[in-house]
Amino acid sequence: MRINNQALKECFSQYKASFKEFVHEELYKWEAVKCFQDNWNPDAADFAGMLKSALAKTGNLLASKNFFPRDVLEELSEKFPEDLRGLFQELFDNNNDVVERGKGFEDGAVKLMGLMPEMKNPYQNPNSISTYLWLRYPDMYYIYKYSIAKLIAEKLGAGDLPAGKYDRMLFSFELYDAIKEELEKDEELIKMSRGSLTEGCYIDDSLNTLVIDVCYFMSDATKGKAENEDGEENESDRGNKENDGAIGKSGGGIEDNDDAPEEEGEDVQETGMEKNTILYGPPGTGKTYSTVLYAVAIIENKPVDTVKREAEEDGGYKRVLSRYKKYKDDGLIAFTTFHQSFGYEEFIEGIRPVVDQGGAPAAGADIKYEIRDGLFKAFCDKAGVPRPGGEGGESGGLGLNKNPRVWKVSLEGAGDNETRTECLENGHIRIGWDMYGEDIPEDNDYSEHGGARILNAFYNNMQVGDIVMSCYSARTVDAIGVIAGEPEWDDGYPAYKRLRKVDWLAKGINEDIVDMNAGKTMAQGAVYMLGVSATDVVRMVKRLAPRLFKATAKIPNRVFIIDEINRGNISKVFGELITLIEKTKRIGASEESRAELPYSGQRFGVPSNVYIIGTMNTADRSIALIDTALRRRFEFIEMQPEPGLLEGVFVEDVSISEMLGTLNRRITVLLDREHTIGHSYLLPLKKNPTIERMASIFEKKILPLLQEYFYDDYEKIQLVLGDNQKDDDSIRFIVKRNDAGSLFGSKADIDQPEYYEINREALDRIEAYAWLK
Repeated sequence: MRINNQALKECFSQYKASFKEFVHEELYKWEAVKCFQDNWNPDAADFAGMLKSALAKTGNLLASKNFFPRDVLEELSEKFPEDLRGLFQELFDNNNDVVERGKGFEDGAVKLMGLMPEMKNPYQNPNSISTYLWLRYPDMYYIYKYSIAKLIAEKLGAGDLPAGKYDRMLFSFELYDAIKEELEKDEELIKMSRGSLTEGCYIDDSLNTLVIDVCYFMSDATKGKAENEDGEENESDRGNKENDGAIGKSGGGIEDNDDAPEEEGEDVQETGMEKNTILYGPPGTGKTYSTVLYAVAIIENKPVDTVKREAEEDGGYKRVLSRYKKYKDDGLIAFTTFHQSFGYEEFIEGIRPVVDQGGAPAAGADIKYEIRDGLFKAFCDKAGVPRPGGEGGESGGLGLNKNPRVWKVSLEGAGDNETRTECLENGHIRIGWDMYGEDIPEDNDYSEHGGARILNAFYNNMQVGDIVMSCYSARTVDAIGVIAGEPEWDDGYPAYKRLRKVDWLAKGINEDIVDMNAGKTMAQGAVYMLGVSATDVVRMVKRLAPRLFKATAKIPNRVFIIDEINRGNISKVFGELITLIEKTKRIGASEESRAELPYSGQRFGVPSNVYIIGTMNTADRSIALIDTALRRRFEFIEMQPEPGLLEGVFVEDVSISEMLGTLNRRITVLLDREHTIGHSYLLPLKKNPTIERMASIFEKKILPLLQEYFYDDYEKIQLVLGDNQKDDDSIRFIVKRNDAGSLFGSKADIDQPEYYEINREALDRIEAYAWLK
């Protein structure tokens, strides 16, 4: 295969120049190979345990957002160990054609998945299959990724990739062989790579793994160049924005899935969740309960069915709920409930009075107002921020805190100066007002020199983990960093002695931020908070320094839950956001849209990693009456009563499952299916199946619900409860009374002398429930 060797040599030079910055994050590829080589044993008695150990260090090579080949393999190895053992033995048999082996492994996995209807996709394709081949034979094979092979082929002039997915895999193998032929001539690069390998790494004499890493680097550089030249992401990157939450170590993951539908035309299953989902159904069907499962599945990039199965295990829901609460504490999940008074100001932004710590306007002062973010806007503004820290003890998050704010700082003044140069070189920011000394008393007099507001911001409001942007001119910033230390005083400087340490993420830049800052230029104040969202700043840093995100920063999915979404006035609450929440209108999507907010003037958009889950009680409002704009932008998942969850539960001889089914069939005939009774009302009987508990449920839950459903039409309520079939009032739940004569006298003229009342004694008699079986 002929390639542009000059372009390749330039890539080698760039790789070597950046080598020290990322080498430690890249070693996991070599470690993954050694781990597989050390543990792989096709004859192991415990094949499932062996496979899990062999794949233990593959990280995001075989697991990423919406793509779970390793998880599926481990599941299959538990249920069908011998079948999977056979598939691997055939795949690793180099006496046969590699394409036929790949197709055989893929087809075999599909057949095994057919025996597991709860799982919908085997996730075994040329990407994952080539990874297994590379792990087993690292001197013969490479990892094939469609998006990377396509970019490199274009960059090196190798031509277009062929049509078939396995033909593309073979093409990429030939391309990588051609690259390796040139790489073998670069002794400096080979020496650098081998000198970095630790005892836990595969030696890689053939250089195949180094070729893989160089190709990932080349694809990153190519995408970064496209962003910088065009001012926006190329088509491939826009497709990857859906996977911001899955960015792991450098490039090895499947976050830009090699066989993604938009590139390969194949049906790759995701977690099953749309960006906007409403769980709807009658009361008691577990809608709010299910939001916990859906939210955890989205945050953890798992299929919802996987989390549901975990919750069904003994004590499983408590474990899922514990993780849900942690994600909520971490700011990854937000929860609110709509009501009639809930409006745009609470949801997006509004003007509110400034109050003191006691919750009232400052005494003796005129009432002042400020623009304050609503719940959803505040959530979105930080949604594109990497999660603080990392999983498994990894460092991550770029050093940002959970709710980073964005600050402007002037380093001595605009333009180039000594203070700016020193700060950028030595990792800090410095401000003045040295005349007040190191320790400023609380009652300090600022009347002569000023600076009270700025010093208060620098010392008290700016927090470690906040973002700081260095102001170069009224419109532009030349550096972006993260506050890394508390305020200090350094007498070693002749001026600007107040200092805070900063980890600079990007320096030597020239970025106009006026549009991001609600159309406002930067003022003269040395330190103040900008009207820029942390999400937008992180996206800028991602464009300027993409390797930071491959190395440490993980941007997770986030979930905003709206309980009782149909109780709010949707048009009033969402405003212009009803358009922005569409999948194609999200930030980074193909039709990205932003709206200029009426109060702040900020150009606001909804990030792609924000999922909205709503719940809707159909007993309050039929789905047919929901706002058309809302219906079009949400996926609706119906949640009906599940009598099967009560299977095997009896109160004496009454089957609770059959009783619930009977009640709901009668309600459906007399009213509709949207006003049935949810199974959760009767779930307490699983632990306490007594007549006393059942009577309490009927008296306090079910009968009031039926009264509401039928507007106190007791004749229909009697039909639902089977009272019309009973001959004895003593076992009727609803009884008819006619004692007007004794109440008002025999001569009283009463139009409707009959009335109904609940017979509480019948609730405690098991025979009263016989007509509900």
